[in-house]
Parts: sequence; structure tokens; C-alpha cells
Amino acid sequence: MTTITQAGHHEAGEAKAETVIGTVFSDDGAANPLVAGDTALQQIWVDYIQAHNDRDLEKIAAINAEDWAGYLPDGNIVKGNEAHIEFLDAWFKSSDNPSWEVKWMVDQ
Repeated sequence: MTTITQAGHHEAGEAKAETVIGTVFSDDGAANPLVAGDTALQQIWVDYIQAHNDRDLEKIAAINAEDWAGYLPDGNIVKGNEAHIEFLDAWFKSSDNPSWEVKWMVDQ
């Protein structure tokens, strides 16, 4: 199963030099610059992935935003933190013990 999520973090008044590392194409075909982000924020993703490997639904819910959305391979969309946790609970119980390993990260 593959899901795609996106999150951002910005402090008020935050100014930084942008390093463009590529292009992101939106659903309407518009091209937008892919800007390198602050690697200090990567630990939250490592923790999030580990919570999935540990089946720690409480930790996953604590990390999720309330407006979390995930796009499933079958075209369905899971919207909201509560719906995500319900989906994961059922999927973990019925799956063949999925696990994830971080190989690389790009912050945007």
C-alpha cells in the first residue's frame, strides 16, 4: 500500500533563502518550484514511520493533523485524523505485517 501525505511547518516572520531542487506539477498541470526545506524537521517523520511499525495508533493520532488526508492506491481518499486511525487499525489487523524503512528524505 502506498499513501501520499504532505505537511508543512512555518514560523511567523520566518525568512529563509530558497534552494530550488526541482519542480512539482499540480493536478491542473501548473509547474511549481520544489524548494529544499529544513532537515531539522525530519525527525518527526522518522518518529511517525516508527509509530506505524510499532502499530502505535495513539502516537500516530498525536502526530497527525486533524485535517490529515491520505490517497489510497484504489483511488479512495481517507480524510481526517479519526478516519485515518480507524483505517489503520483495520488494515494492521488484516494485513501481512507491513513495515517501513527510511531510505531517504527530501524536505520541502
